Amino acid sequence: MSDAERSSVSGIILLSGSMPGRDGGHPIMMLPCFLLNWLQPILSNAFREKAYAAGTDSAILDKSLERSSCNPMNVCKYFYVQSKWATMQECKGVTCKALVVHGSADQILPIEQGRTLAAALPSSEFVEVQGCSHQIMEERPMELADIMTRFMS
Repeated sequence: MSDAERSSVSGIILLSGSMPGRDGGHPIMMLPCFLLNWLQPILSNAFREKAYAAGTDSAILDKSLERSSCNPMNVCKYFYVQSKWATMQECKGVTCKALVVHGSADQILPIEQGRTLAAALPSSEFVEVQGCSHQIMEERPMELADIMTRFMS
């Protein structure tokens, strides 16, 4: 991204953001696709259990399981394998305002990592959504919309 493009960005919003991270995602994604396909139901259930807070509406959980069961594991694998985490130095170079929103009950990316990310961004605000896990946009869409609207105003 050029300096001109960077200067045109007035703010960023990061949901369930994390620092530090592991490039390439979870090591299980290094398995061959045929094994990941075989493991998909187990992985989908494990994600669902950790990504949603206790008491999340069962319709949301069912929809999540339906969606994750449709994800081809080769696409999931290559999404994670190519992922690169920002360095602390890169975060310190972000000059626009930033909002980091994180669920207090996130079991995928612990809230401490979200706080670390917010602390690494020079002009950031950290918002903790109580009783919410990793899927903030599904668990609390109206609360998240309000948080984002306040930030963008």
